[in-house]
Amino acid sequence: MDIWDQILRWGNWIGIPAVTTWWLYDRRKIRNQGRVGEAEADVAALTVKDKAKSSSIVTLEAELLAAQRSFDADRAVKDSTILWLQHQLEEARAEDERKETVIDKLQAQVRSMQARMDQMSRELTQLQKDLESARGTGTN
Repeated sequence: MDIWDQILRWGNWIGIPAVTTWWLYDRRKIRNQGRVGEAEADVAALTVKDKAKSSSIVTLEAELLAAQRSFDADRAVKDSTILWLQHQLEEARAEDERKETVIDKLQAQVRSMQARMDQMSRELTQLQKDLESARGTGTN
């Protein structure tokens, strides 16, 4: 039994401290894993608002970018419409000037013909008087 006493003695000196060390190490490991899990949960809880804000900011940036693109497209359409309307206005003004020129020429012709009609009317009246005068002298 001398050997078994030696084995038990050495087992107590080496085994009990080894088992105690392993037990303390495992307990610390489990606690540390729990603390890591708690820390991760705390970090997640604290960063949820920031992630939500970041997500909201990204969404807001996307909406602003879409609104800017829509505004730019709308501006381009309106600019092209303005250019088209300016072209139409220039054409209408040119047409109006052409019509004014034609109207002015026609009015000049009307005035010329009215002057000629007035002249012919005076000549006709004079001729009428001369005719009546000639009739009057021929019957006497």
